[in-house]
Amino acid sequence: MEKTHIGVSIVEDNPKMRELLTRLVTMTPTLKYVSEYNCAEDALVGLPKDRPDMVIMDIDFNTTMTGVECMFRLKLKHPEMNFLMFTVFEESD
Repeated sequence: MEKTHIGVSIVEDNPKMRELLTRLVTMTPTLKYVSEYNCAEDALVGLPKDRPDMVIMDIDFNTTMTGVECMFRLKLKHPEMNFLMFTVFEESD
């Protein structure tokens, strides 16, 4: 059976941006909203249980773990999980 929806989770610490991304996902017919987290630490625990097809991950958080570190940790244990890194930084570094 062919899968018709891509399950998406969002990891973003800015509440307004998280709400906007959630709205975009829920309004897109081929996407299915799975979950959202406001920090990398919570996402590290929750995403393996949620099992989304794709994670929209902010790069920078106001906590000890970055989105990049969270992604690397998750990919080690869940290589099937796909990530779209998301940031509002204008610098390429």
